[in-house]
Amino acid sequence: MRAFLLLFLFIAINASAQEGTIGGTVVDEGNKPLEQATVQLVTLENPAFQKTVSADGAGSFLFSALPMGYYRLTVSFAGLQTLTLDSIYLRPERYNFLLGDLVVKPKAAAGLNEIVIYAEKPLIQSKDGNITFNVSESAASQGSNASDLLTQVPLVSKDADGKVTVRGKE
Repeated sequence: MRAFLLLFLFIAINASAQEGTIGGTVVDEGNKPLEQATVQLVTLENPAFQKTVSADGAGSFLFSALPMGYYRLTVSFAGLQTLTLDSIYLRPERYNFLLGDLVVKPKAAAGLNEIVIYAEKPLIQSKDGNITFNVSESAASQGSNASDLLTQVPLVSKDADGKVTVRGKE
């Protein structure tokens, strides 16, 4: 009787220690494998228990040696929507889950109605050895005359008699 009880206890412990696996393949809408997609597995009974793997070159992933229980699987990849599968239930009669192809869809546009592009010319440009001063971009050009503007241009000066010199030459 004692031997029978020990045998029964050993079988019960072994059955409760059974481990499961969860695996699959991560693909995009074009059925192309998503290498390096992040796949995270969390138990619903104990959220502190987490496992994370990256999909291999074929988009495949596998979690093994999992205790029986309920799991949540989350798949994420940059630029694509996060895919979540809740309530994967590992139990003695169903302890290997092969999920097949998990299709991850593109993220929807984040409400972009319009794009505004703003550009302005630089105040001073140097091209082919010539220096150009863009008067229209200068704040000093508002309400000024041509003589006053010349004093703002680099390498141009005006003396007290009104003579204009460029690089020191008349």
